[in-house]
Amino acid sequence: MKTFAARLAPPLLLAAAAYVLWRELHGLSLGQIRGEIAGWGLPRVGLALLMAAASYSLLATNEQLGLRWAGAKVPLHTGFLGSFIAYAFANSIGLTPLVAGAVRARLYGRHGVDIGKVARTTLYCAVSFALGLASLASVSLLTAPPTTFQALHLHPGLAKAIGAALLLFPLGYLAACGLARGTLRVRGRVFTLPPLSWALAQLVIGVADNLVTSALVWMLVGDAAPPFPAFASAYAVSTAAGLFSGLPGGVGVFEGAMLALLPNLDRAALTAAFVGYRLFYYILPLTLAGGLLLSQETGVRRVVLTARRAWRLVGPATLALSSFALGGALVLIAVGRIPTERLGLLRAAVPLIIVETSHLISLAAGLALMVLSLGLLRHRASARLVALPVTLVAASTALLRGLDFAPSVVAAILFLALLASRRLFTRRGSIEGDALIPWLVTGVLGVFAGSIALGAWIYDTAPFETRLLTHFGYHADHARFLRSIALLGGLMLAGSIWRLARLPHARAALASQATLDTIRPLVEGSPDTTARLALTGDKAILSTADGEAFLMYGAMGRSLIMLGDPVGDAAEGRKLLWRFRELADRQDARPVIYHASGERITDYLDLGLSAIKLGEEARVPLADFDLAGGARRNLRQSHARGQRDGLRFEVVAPPISDALMGRLHEISDAWLLGHGGREKGFSLGRFDPTVLAHDPVALVWRGEEIIAFANLWTGGGVEASIDLMRHVDDAPRGTMDFLFVELFLWATAQGYAWFNLGTAPLSGLVDHRLAPFWHKVGRQIAQRGGAYYGFEGLRAFKSKFDPVWTPRYLAAPPSGLAAALLDATRLIAREPRSLTNR
Repeated sequence: MKTFAARLAPPLLLAAAAYVLWRELHGLSLGQIRGEIAGWGLPRVGLALLMAAASYSLLATNEQLGLRWAGAKVPLHTGFLGSFIAYAFANSIGLTPLVAGAVRARLYGRHGVDIGKVARTTLYCAVSFALGLASLASVSLLTAPPTTFQALHLHPGLAKAIGAALLLFPLGYLAACGLARGTLRVRGRVFTLPPLSWALAQLVIGVADNLVTSALVWMLVGDAAPPFPAFASAYAVSTAAGLFSGLPGGVGVFEGAMLALLPNLDRAALTAAFVGYRLFYYILPLTLAGGLLLSQETGVRRVVLTARRAWRLVGPATLALSSFALGGALVLIAVGRIPTERLGLLRAAVPLIIVETSHLISLAAGLALMVLSLGLLRHRASARLVALPVTLVAASTALLRGLDFAPSVVAAILFLALLASRRLFTRRGSIEGDALIPWLVTGVLGVFAGSIALGAWIYDTAPFETRLLTHFGYHADHARFLRSIALLGGLMLAGSIWRLARLPHARAALASQATLDTIRPLVEGSPDTTARLALTGDKAILSTADGEAFLMYGAMGRSLIMLGDPVGDAAEGRKLLWRFRELADRQDARPVIYHASGERITDYLDLGLSAIKLGEEARVPLADFDLAGGARRNLRQSHARGQRDGLRFEVVAPPISDALMGRLHEISDAWLLGHGGREKGFSLGRFDPTVLAHDPVALVWRGEEIIAFANLWTGGGVEASIDLMRHVDDAPRGTMDFLFVELFLWATAQGYAWFNLGTAPLSGLVDHRLAPFWHKVGRQIAQRGGAYYGFEGLRAFKSKFDPVWTPRYLAAPPSGLAAALLDATRLIAREPRSLTNR
C-alpha cells in the first residue's frame, strides 16, 4: 500500500500543479512574459548569474566538508568539479541522492573512494540542504508579520505551528550531534553523526544556500515582489513540494506551489522569474556540467588533454594580452561620461563617495593589469598571484563607478581563467624583476595619451581648471576625467622612479663550506685547473644527486653566469646544463656560460645559446720544454740573470704556517695598492687565507727575503697552473720570467703534461673585412684599450713560452650577448666576500 501511494504521489502532484498553472496563467500572453524578461536588463542578469555561482560555490564548500567527514581523499579541484556536476544533474533530473551519488561514484572512484564513502558524502550533503530548507521556512514563518500570512493565505496560528514543527528538525539534529558524540542508535540501526561543529557548518551553509537561491527568484520578480520573508517562506515550501514529487527539478510542482502560495503577486513577473530561475540555475549549469562530465571520459579526454597542451603554449600570452586589453579598457572607459539611463539607478543604489572612490581605484586597477601583463607573459607566479585580487577589484569597481557590466564580466572571466591556470605560472621571483621591454612602455604610454585625447574630444567645450579636481557629483564627468589624468600621471611617475630604484637581478646562493668539501675530490681529479675556481667560495654550486658532476655559477644583473665547463662525468654534466637552464628560466634570467671550452660548445648550442670568442687560453706543453736552443735564448738569459741576482725558488706544501701566510699577505696588500687597490673575483684569484691554505705555494727568495709568490693549482695529474701571482715593488727585472721557468721545471719533474698560463682576453680574433662584428669590435678594444688593460702585452708575455693557444667562449641567448658580456665583466670586477667572513 505504501509503495502504491509512493508511486501515485508524483503524478497526482504533477496533475494538481498542472491545474494550478493552467488556472493562474491561461490568461497570460508570451508578449507579457517577454516584456518582463526584457525589463531585467544586464544588471539583473549579471546579478542572477552571480547568485547562481554563489549557490554552487556554497554547495562545493559543503562537499569538501562531506568528503573529509567520510574520510575520502580527493584532490581539491576534483571535489569542486564533482560537486558542481553532481548538483547540476541532480537538480535537473530529480532523485537527488541517487543521481548525485552516481556522479560522485563515477568521478571519485578514480581516486580510490569506495561506494561507502560516496554514500556518506551524499548523505552529509543531503542533510545540509534539508537543514537549510527547514530552518529558512521555520524562521520565516515564526518571525513573519501578519501581512505575510495574509499574502500566503494561511492562518497565523497554523503558520506558526508549522514553523515550530519545522524548527524541531535542525534543533533535534544539532542536539543529537552534540549529545550522541559520533553515533546514534535508532531501532537497532547505528548512525554515525558528525561533531557539533560540523553540524553547525552544515546548518549555516544550508541556510545560506537556500537564502541565495530564493533571493535569486525574488530579485528576478522585481518591483512586484512581496517582502522577502514572505517570499522565502513560499519558496521553501514550494521547493520541498518539488523535491517530494520526485519529478525532474520539481518542474511544475514548484511553480504551481509558488503560484498558489502567492496569489496576489503579478503573474507575468512571477512567470518570467520562473523562466530565469530555470535558465540560470538549472539549464546553464546542466549544459556546462554535461560538457565537463564528457571531458572526463576517455574519448573526449584526449581532446581535452590536447586542448590543455595547446593552452600551456598560448595560455600565458593570451592571459597577458587579455590583462593588458582589460586594463586599457578600464582606463579609456573611465574617461567618458556615465550614460544618462544609468545615472538614476546609480544615484539610487550607490552613494556618491563609493562612486568617486571606485572610479579612482578602477583606474589604478587598470594600470596595474597593464603592467602585470608583462609578468603573465613571462610565466611569473608572483604576477598571477597579484593579478587575481586586482581582477576582482576591477570587476567590482567597474560596476560601482558607473554600472560598466562589460568590463566587469571580462574581469570576472579573467579571474577564473587565472585561477584555473596556476600550473602555467611556475617562474619564481618578484614582479619588479621584470625588465620594462619597449612594447609594454609604448602600450601604457599609448593608452595614457589616448585617454587624454579622448577626454579632450569629449569635453572640448568644458574648461580645464585645477579647481575642478575637487568637484564631486554624479554628473561631474569632466571633473572625474581631470582626476583620472592626474592619478594616472602620478602613478606612472611613481612607478618609473620606483622601477629605476629597484633594478632587476638574478640570484645565486653561495656554496657552504660543507658543499665545497663535498666537491673537492671532483675538483682535484679534474684535468682542467679551472675547476679549482669552484673552491674560492664566491660561487654557487649545482651538483648531481650522486656527486658525479657539478657546475659553478654566479649572478649579476639579469644574468646567471656559469664559469667554465661542468666538472666530472660528461653525461651527467649535460644533464646539469639543462638544470642550469631551468634554474635561469625560473628566475627569468639569461643563462650565460663564461670561459666555455670548444670541446663542449655543441652542448651550449643545444641549450639555444649563441657563442662569441672571448680570447685564447695559453697552455705550455711540458713534454718538450727545455731551455736549450736558440728559440729559448731569452728565457735562458732571464733565468740565468735571476740566479746571478741571488734568486732561488721553493715550493712549500700545505699546511702553510701563520708566519708565512702573514708575510704573503703583506706582499699581496702592497701589490694591490700599486695595481688598483682591491681584489677581483669569480674567474680571477684573490688572497684568501682559507683558500690558500689547501694548495702548495711557490716562493721566490732573494737572500732571506720573499720577493714573489704564486699559489699552485694542479688538476688530475695532467695540468698545473697558478692562480695568484704577486711580488714586491723592488723585485729585480725578470723575476716573473725566473718564476715561470722554475714552475715549468717543477711541474715537469712532478709528471704534469701541461702548464696553464690562463687566458689572454680578446686575442685570436680574426682580422678580416668579412669577420664577424664582435671580432672587429674586440680587435679595436684590444688595440686601443692598452691604457686600461694590457691586452696585447699580456699575449706577448705568454707567447714567449711557446704555448698552445686554445679558444675560450662566452655563450648566451642571441639577443642578450652584449648584456651578458657586460654582466660577466661586472661580476668579475666585484670584490668577493672572504670565506672567513661569510
